[in-house]
This record gives sequence, structure tokens and C-alpha cells, in this order.
Amino acid sequence: MERTKARTQHLDNKILFKIQELHGPRLDKAMTFFTLMGNGALIWVFTGIFITLFTQYKYHGVLLIVTIIMTTFSNMFIKSRFNRLRPCDIYKDVPILIRRPMGSSLPSGHTASSFASATILLHIGLIALALAFIISFSRLYLFVHFPSDVLFGLLSGIAVALINIPIALRLI
Repeated sequence: MERTKARTQHLDNKILFKIQELHGPRLDKAMTFFTLMGNGALIWVFTGIFITLFTQYKYHGVLLIVTIIMTTFSNMFIKSRFNRLRPCDIYKDVPILIRRPMGSSLPSGHTASSFASATILLHIGLIALALAFIISFSRLYLFVHFPSDVLFGLLSGIAVALINIPIALRLI
């Protein structure tokens, strides 16, 4: 178990520091913008409200909001169990472009909410999936998550969405 953990950490660090080589003024601004879009899952909440109020896909809008709430609770539970340090807390000499996030690194909440939302919105279009990938990458670029945090967030977000769909079908 320790050996696997050490290998994962080594691979996480290798990928994360390779991503740090991509920094430049334009990409810094873009990644900061995309990560802000994912803060508090607000882009997804607003999307859910918009879809519910102004489109024919009202069911998807309600399902999206319920899924975001469930993903938030799932993330809080998982984060409290793992309590993993963030890369910016371990490697304090690496400058970061955003305010240092609070709480555990595992899983990435931005990624979980983005992929949960993209899973729900796949019926409507693929743009949500592209945005989910960009928001998730921004967390690596901004040095606030390890790649395994993002991968776990991706998987947990999709899982919560897939669990919510049949439950919501019964309730709505």
C-alpha cells in the first residue's frame, strides 16, 4: 500500500511540475478565469437555473441543481476522510496565482461538480464537457490540486450524477 501511494505521489508530482512549465501571461489569465467559473459550482448552478426557467429542458435544469447539491455533500464527506494536503501547501516556494484554497485537496471539488454537471448536460450538448475539462485542468495549472485529486473528482462527480439520474426520475 505504501509503495503504491509513493508511486502515485511521484507520478502526481511529475505531471504537476510538467504542467507548471506551461505558464505564460495569457494562459495564466485564462486558467484563473476558468477556475473562478468553477468556484462554488456557480457556473453550473446558474446554468441549472437558466435551463429550468428558460428552456424546454426543465427536467435537466432541476436534475443539475440536485446533482450539484449531492456532489457538494459527497465532496465534503470524502474530503473529511482523506484530509490530503494541497500541492501549494507542500511546495510553498511555487508561486500560485489565486488565493490559497482551504481544506483537503482530495477530491477536487471543482472537477467533481464540473463532471457531475457535464454528465447531466450531455443530453443537451457537449460544451459542458469541454468546460469541465478546462476547469479541471485549471486546478492543476494553478497548483492547487494533484492530478490524482482531479481524476478522483472526475470519477466521483460522474458517479454522483449517474446515481442521481434514476433517483430524480422517481421524484420528478
